[in-house]
Amino acid sequence: MVTQARPAAAPGALDALSVTLRRRERAENFPVALRVLPAALRADLRAVYDVARTIDTIGDELDGNRIALLDAYEADLLTIWSGRQPVLAVNRARSE
Repeated sequence: MVTQARPAAAPGALDALSVTLRRRERAENFPVALRVLPAALRADLRAVYDVARTIDTIGDELDGNRIALLDAYEADLLTIWSGRQPVLAVNRARSE
């Protein structure tokens, strides 16, 4: 298993992504897709959507060192997969 240290501090640019994700979700057809799935799968699909959308937003829209931001995001995902609480707000929204 690959382990990485948790980010010392969540990069500020990543902290607001959970708000951005919800705003974009409302502007897309994604909520419609959720309604046709069984309830047991909805949370999992939304989590996958959040990860994909976050990576896309970091790569296309955020200012600053995008590689460092992607590295911080990856490190935070690894904390979830290792059973610990994530640091970044965008990941905490789905793990609580």
